[in-house]
Amino acid sequence: MGIEEESRATILDTVLRGIGATLADGPGGGPAAFLITGSGGSGKTHLLHLLAGLADAPDVDLRFASGEPASTGRPGAVLAQLFPELESPVDRAFGGVQDEHSTAPPGPIRHALALVAELARERPLAVLLDDAHLADSLSLSVLTRLAGTDAEVRPAMVIARRGIPARGALTMLAGAPTVREIVLAPLTDDEILALARARLGAPPGPTLAAALMQTGGNPAHANRILDWVRFRERLHPVPGSGAVDARLEHDEMVEILSRSVDTQLSLLDPDALQTVRLVAVWNKAVTAAEIGLARRQHPSEFVGGIDAAVGAGILVWEGEHIRFGSRVAAEAVRAGLAPTIRELMLAAVGAAADVRAHGESGVGVDATASVLRVQTSLQIGAQLPRPPRPRARTITTPAGLPAVLARVTMLSDAGRLYEAYELAERALPSHTEPTERLTLLFSMLSFATLGGRVERARTVLRAMHDEPLPRESAAWLAEIETWLDAMTGNPPRGGTLTALAEIDDAPPGLTGYRTARAIGLTLAGDCVGALALLDAVLDSNAASQSWLGADSPESAAWPLWVTRFAYGPSYTLTRAPVDSVRDNRLVNRWLGPFRQSVIAESHMACGELDIASMLLDDSLAEARRIESGWMSTAVADRALIDVHRGAAPAALMLIAQWRECGFPDRFGLRDVDVAEAEARLALGESDAVSELAGQTWTASADDGHRAWMVHRAPMLIRQARLAGDDALVAAIADGTAAMLPGFDAPALRGPASLTAAVAAQDQAAAERSAAEFQSVGDQLGELAALEEAACLAAATGRAPAALGIAQRAAALASRIGSVATGQRLHTRLRESGIEVPRAGAGVSWPGSRGSGGVPGPAGVAAPGAGSLTRAENRVSRLVAQGMTSPQIAERLGISPRTVQTHISHVLTKLGLSTRAEIAAFISSTRR
Repeated sequence: MGIEEESRATILDTVLRGIGATLADGPGGGPAAFLITGSGGSGKTHLLHLLAGLADAPDVDLRFASGEPASTGRPGAVLAQLFPELESPVDRAFGGVQDEHSTAPPGPIRHALALVAELARERPLAVLLDDAHLADSLSLSVLTRLAGTDAEVRPAMVIARRGIPARGALTMLAGAPTVREIVLAPLTDDEILALARARLGAPPGPTLAAALMQTGGNPAHANRILDWVRFRERLHPVPGSGAVDARLEHDEMVEILSRSVDTQLSLLDPDALQTVRLVAVWNKAVTAAEIGLARRQHPSEFVGGIDAAVGAGILVWEGEHIRFGSRVAAEAVRAGLAPTIRELMLAAVGAAADVRAHGESGVGVDATASVLRVQTSLQIGAQLPRPPRPRARTITTPAGLPAVLARVTMLSDAGRLYEAYELAERALPSHTEPTERLTLLFSMLSFATLGGRVERARTVLRAMHDEPLPRESAAWLAEIETWLDAMTGNPPRGGTLTALAEIDDAPPGLTGYRTARAIGLTLAGDCVGALALLDAVLDSNAASQSWLGADSPESAAWPLWVTRFAYGPSYTLTRAPVDSVRDNRLVNRWLGPFRQSVIAESHMACGELDIASMLLDDSLAEARRIESGWMSTAVADRALIDVHRGAAPAALMLIAQWRECGFPDRFGLRDVDVAEAEARLALGESDAVSELAGQTWTASADDGHRAWMVHRAPMLIRQARLAGDDALVAAIADGTAAMLPGFDAPALRGPASLTAAVAAQDQAAAERSAAEFQSVGDQLGELAALEEAACLAAATGRAPAALGIAQRAAALASRIGSVATGQRLHTRLRESGIEVPRAGAGVSWPGSRGSGGVPGPAGVAAPGAGSLTRAENRVSRLVAQGMTSPQIAERLGISPRTVQTHISHVLTKLGLSTRAEIAAFISSTRR
């Protein structure tokens, strides 16, 4: 339930009465939690501190915390502030080991809920959280559950947030019946004057009051003015009134508010910042369509930037128009613009006005603007202009540089990076002026690099070194070369890739150097250190001035990838953004599919193969659309899902198609080779498996991919064992044991333990490693450990133990939908002389057929198709035809996420686990 209170006094009274009732009597009919939503500077923090002072009492356990930028990505950071009694998430025992296949919350969440319940029973508990939009996902998950209707104990909670950025957990919290949302509007004139009266101890005089009225109701601006006049000793009494006054010149007002505005602007990404600056230069209320004309974009492409600026308290909506909340703040923004930037923006505003006045299409591209946009896009990720798409596929070479750049921009915007590269390459010989050649070469380098055309990128780099480069450009090229070394896994200067971890002289921000260092640290085994480096960079204001997507929502890809190695799949998903916003800027596009694939792999490890395959299909389709070549791991994961589902030939076909494209292995990691070995193992090709696994292990050791080697060691050692390569088994075990002691990566303890157990043929150790996998949410790892434990028990003649472990493995494999694991385990146990009962006799193997011939989870009878809605039936039929989620979405005119929602409902209603089972069910109903 949501309300907009009339005044801050009413809000304070409402919240105090609500939390007072909860603390005194427990949650009854009223709300147990309040969600305070307001823009930057709207007074949320001030309100919370007032509440803290009023609610503080000897018999109340008051906990206060604030979500800080540095805490956004660290699991449990806000919980640690609120409840120091909690163990650190870095401790592997944090939350304990979850019961087998429990439906309860993950260990850390369950542990936190239990602690809060214990504290609330001792004495009334009040929780105040400021800046919740910056809190980490794990902490928000706990707070959301505490406010739920089924919570064992609900403390009194007041949580303050900005509406932007949107956080899925806070959106869920706002919709809970036990939560009341209060939206803070800007302060009224009377409230601004009351704020001044409270700060000064006397009412403000007419001159000071007039200045305060120019703040647009923003208490942060008002407080800045009051601080300034007190510090400068400008205050003087007004005779005969008891008021105090201060005279401020207009230039002084602009100077004062510029500091406050700069703080707000530092929170914006470049896309939102560009919108704010345009509105400031326009100097009037404008519509989104007018901004689109100036930016040469459709409004839908920058609406996120408008929302961010409004959420930061800088811009406000006025009907269909957008304006500054404070006129003086707009002047402060204009004053902060460099003259050249201001002139360019004035030209864009003027051109937009001309187009609007004369009704022109606006397809022309100014020469200076084209060059500026292309050069800027390569360096700080600014948005390229969007001319109309070409009607024909035939690409001719225009003569003049502006025309070439306009066509290049058009092609790159359409995702045709390869054609854009070739067009710039054909135009290069006809341009001899150094600036023109560098502009074209920068374009070619960008398209080749972002498209994964590594050899072309290196060719362009060599050509650029032959040009008369400015010092800044030469430094930037060196950074690009380092980044390419990291992305392709080519050892720099003859060393190993982990030498990149030694880079420590990088400039601020998410630069190529700093990204390369994070990759090097991760692969060297210091995964926790790499994550801390990335989080610190992305949370710093300097990140907004760097490239590689630091200013974009896609930048989450980097810490997500490192989190997977550091803390495992469960933690990776807790910090994954809920709402995916596609970033169309050239330097950031490839990061979208990359991020999606990292999230998909975590879902896959957590046993959610269907969700993972949907996300991977989407990410690969998007990568094809934008011609990104950095998707090797996504291809490998998609192939592994096919292997799990019993479709090894399909996996090999996908891998062959990928290799025909000639794209590199991202970070040099041989995930595709591992997936091919797994597919060939399923087909019984032992010699090929031994060769692939051996080459992968040896080459990875030479390149220093240590953390990745430990991560993949359980799969590689199983491949070596089943291929009969005992020497490789020993090499993998010895190498893993030697590497792990120097690691700081809790999630890699499970893989290392399982690898050692397989080599030592230790059944008990394999079972212990299953628990370690389970503690980080890695169900595929847990399944692999149970498979090895069952086989080790069988190999030593302990049939009862083998059957017991096999039953656990079969249940998990069936729930995950891993047909290949079930079949392989059944075969391995039979080879050890243990005959395993088939379905209906205690163990149900994935892929086995019941009386109806339809595969399904053990012991679950699927309801009829009549329980499905019309939309679910349509989606099910298309799944049965072998269509992917993006294909179904395109056919039905809905989003891939909606498709996945329908598929999830179908799986639940029919008691199935995978798409393959849906297809089999639909086929059986048609017969």
